Amino acid sequence: MVAVAMIWNCVKVYLTTDFGVEFKFSGWLLETWILYFTAGYLVSRLINEKNRKAVYLLGFAGYIITVILRLVPSEQLAYLCDYSPAFFLFCIAAYDLAVRKFTIRNPYACRLVSWIAQHTFLIYLLHVHVMRYLVPYIAVPDTSSVPGYLLKSALIFICSLICAVLLRALIIRPLQSLLKKLPGLRLTQQENKTT
Repeated sequence: MVAVAMIWNCVKVYLTTDFGVEFKFSGWLLETWILYFTAGYLVSRLINEKNRKAVYLLGFAGYIITVILRLVPSEQLAYLCDYSPAFFLFCIAAYDLAVRKFTIRNPYACRLVSWIAQHTFLIYLLHVHVMRYLVPYIAVPDTSSVPGYLLKSALIFICSLICAVLLRALIIRPLQSLLKKLPGLRLTQQENKTT
């Protein structure tokens, strides 16, 4: 799935946005969340000591490509920082580097980061909707300046985190509890530890 999504995104982001053929599942399956949904799996299973240097080089190249193409004014490259394979490689390399090299020593900061990390995928899924439908009703900072852009980004993150916490507490957790009680769907001890 990741290979197909990467190829699809290479064509869609860098070459054309319109094939003249409607493919109903492309937006859901191939170009939006699937790359980042599988990123953690890819990092944990595919990156090792033998290929880590190559992954970092690809990540650095992905960053350079993204920056260069970002300077080109084009509607075609609208999703350069979302679904672009070059940016995806940069994200994977940056994540692996951060996990390996940075340590949080303060126990309170560690708990806060862990708590936020439990909600990151939901934040990712919700942030576009929060940005489009919720934040404009709260405040619309001028994003033409760096402080305005940072303020709006922080506002989107905080609102997305609040929505993610509510969604997890009100829908996902109760659903998980219900599924655990159903016969035939009981989790093994190993699966229980990871959830």
